Amino acid sequence: MSLAAAAGVFPNPNKALMYITVLNIITKDITVQLYSLSGALQCTQKLDFNLSQTLSVPRRSFLKSGMYLIQFTTPKGITSTQKIIVA
Repeated sequence: MSLAAAAGVFPNPNKALMYITVLNIITKDITVQLYSLSGALQCTQKLDFNLSQTLSVPRRSFLKSGMYLIQFTTPKGITSTQKIIVA
């Protein structure tokens, strides 16, 4: 299974809390980076999926409403990028 098919964010659009899910755990650690559409890095977080396949991530106070790109990266350098909307 590819990382694009295995990793996701819901709800999308979201207002307060994002859930990041990884199906059929392909790796225990994933680095998540959030970019503005202009390419500016907004935040980076390393997530450990040892205990759960879904993690909740509160909305950061500095994030304004709009569209962002979220990039998932495995320790082996495999990446997947998705668009998300923050309301």
